[in-house]
Amino acid sequence: MQPNQTNALPHKIFLSLGTNVGDRLNNLQAAVDRLPPKVQVLRVSGVYQTPPWGYTDQADFLNIVVAASTDLEPDALLHYLKALEAQVGRTATFHWGPREIDLDILFYDVSVLELPNLRIPHPALHQRAFVLVPLAEVAPQLVHPVLQKSAAELLEGVDTAGVTRTSQSIRFPEENYPMQESLKIANSLFTWGSQTYVMGILNITPDSFSGDGLEQQTDPIAAAVAQAKLFEQNGAHMLDIGGESTRPGSEPVSATEEIARVLPVVKAVAAETSLPISIDTYKAEVAAAALDTGAHIINDVWGLKADPEMAGLAAERQAPVILMHIRSTPKSAEVQQRLGGRYVGVE
Repeated sequence: MQPNQTNALPHKIFLSLGTNVGDRLNNLQAAVDRLPPKVQVLRVSGVYQTPPWGYTDQADFLNIVVAASTDLEPDALLHYLKALEAQVGRTATFHWGPREIDLDILFYDVSVLELPNLRIPHPALHQRAFVLVPLAEVAPQLVHPVLQKSAAELLEGVDTAGVTRTSQSIRFPEENYPMQESLKIANSLFTWGSQTYVMGILNITPDSFSGDGLEQQTDPIAAAVAQAKLFEQNGAHMLDIGGESTRPGSEPVSATEEIARVLPVVKAVAAETSLPISIDTYKAEVAAAALDTGAHIINDVWGLKADPEMAGLAAERQAPVILMHIRSTPKSAEVQQRLGGRYVGVE
């Protein structure tokens, strides 16, 4: 479905949000909830606990980075964010002092601006690990228009000691993009027609079609996490984890064996990245276990036809579904029967 282009906001921005006073997670959530309608959220990083910067005799911060779009001009955006800070409860303090909420504009398109009360890009972002770690998570390939280095490259030049990803997360604001033009999954918003989205594939099998089955590794879980982080660093938008090969001549595996392969990987990858995870399976039992463990999407190579429980599971969990088509003939006669008389596979 094509998006309603009249509702799209023209300017891409990145914001840094931080808090170290009161209920820190609630402060971040309250700020994100108040961004629409003038600022529409595209992606939210994980939540990081970070040591104070500038003035160190204060409590640790929680920090996030938000990718968003807006129709506000930079000075109007600044005033909009300052008003939002007041709504969340920010009170006056000294420079770099404790604060209920702080919102900074990091980037506004590729603009380089020098205004009396605003500089874009943010002049100190390349020095701050508490900004660069979540920024490199949501936009690793984003290039600083002055320094001509990507967020990932800038991150390599700072000390990240003390910057720790927490198990907490920020929900998308309910008032955001209309559903007909976008889909929110985990911490990401997928806007149809806006760009090509890239999926990183993690095959937890010994016999992958592409020869990259991670089940062959000495430590498949560690290998999968490392590959997932590499995908994320290189700009992937989602991850796909599968435990059964569909290459020609492959043999099916039981749900029990497939669960044993994929669940530890789903759990570990979900803890180490912020990308949405799809579980590549045609078995409802496997999909249910993966959704319980940290997956967000069902990717069914047989298009919900192989397991009669799969469609009901997706509806019950409200899980997005990727419908695939495969040309191989299923080994199982029962699956072959469910696919219907119009299906013609190849050996």
